[in-house]
Amino acid sequence: MYKEKQDGYTIIPNSIIKNEFLSIEAKGVLIYMISCPPNWIFNLKTLCRDLNERRTKIEHCLNQLIENGFIRRKVVRENGKIKYYTFDISKDGLFSPEHYNYDPLYDDLPFPKN
Repeated sequence: MYKEKQDGYTIIPNSIIKNEFLSIEAKGVLIYMISCPPNWIFNLKTLCRDLNERRTKIEHCLNQLIENGFIRRKVVRENGKIKYYTFDISKDGLFSPEHYNYDPLYDDLPFPKN
């Protein structure tokens, strides 16, 4: 997970801010995620609550971040059912398919569209 903090501030690379493929909402979700403690566990419910957004909006933003390699989603299952997701964050979009080998623990398929 990428994280740089100095005296209560989070450093955000310009590559995120100026990325033309991410919506302003997706950038906001990513910046929020970067600002959280390294051991923070993200899930849709808490992201929706913390960012005061609908589930579909957060899912859309997470899909953009996955598609552009800024986050990688890991599915945690219990008894064959999805229990929750964890996310790894990359400041440079290095989780895009051309930059990493497929890992069966990671499920980078987008969230289903409603």
